[in-house]
Amino acid sequence: MGYIPDSKIIQKFETATTNAAHPEIAPRLLTFGYTQEVRQADLALLPPVSEARKVQQEEQADARSATVADEQVKTTGRAAFVQLHRLIRLADLRSPQVELKRVLGIGRLPDAEAAFSDYATGLLDRIESQPEAMTALGYFGFTAERVAELRDLLDSIRQANITQQQEIGEAQQATAVYRERMDQLRLAYSILRGLAREALADDPQLLALMGMGRV
Repeated sequence: MGYIPDSKIIQKFETATTNAAHPEIAPRLLTFGYTQEVRQADLALLPPVSEARKVQQEEQADARSATVADEQVKTTGRAAFVQLHRLIRLADLRSPQVELKRVLGIGRLPDAEAAFSDYATGLLDRIESQPEAMTALGYFGFTAERVAELRDLLDSIRQANITQQQEIGEAQQATAVYRERMDQLRLAYSILRGLAREALADDPQLLALMGMGRV
């Protein structure tokens, strides 16, 4: 038997465990040790799998949303500092005596998130510590309020990344729980399927009632 999707296995297992109580099937299965207690234990596997799947789907949705939010704020942040670079170049052209690019240590915006955060934070620190820089940039509407806005934006980027990592971790944990429970159900189905094919080998109709198909 090739790989069967989880949803199909759950459906087959529910059909098999439910119909295992059929008056013509139960005595035959009992011959192979499939008691009412075993059947109840099998049935008890279904709700935890369903709940784990629900939690997994919710956590995965949260992780996707957090990833989208993280990418959006990163894009906004990078665009803001690309614009700041352009303003610095304009201010440098207008006031070359300040040597703004050299004083502020302007370089290429790093791609890596941590490096970008460090560079952007340092750039704002240098701008605020240089009155000449604030004056030169102020001509283009860059104010202390804008510095504060950019710092808030950097904080949002850091927080979005933390949230994303948390949500991804929770999604991974939920997936691990679901897979563990689903593996238990698959094993139980495999055993029941094998027992049914032994117990009902001479009665294709009863085997079909168990959802097992042909031997």
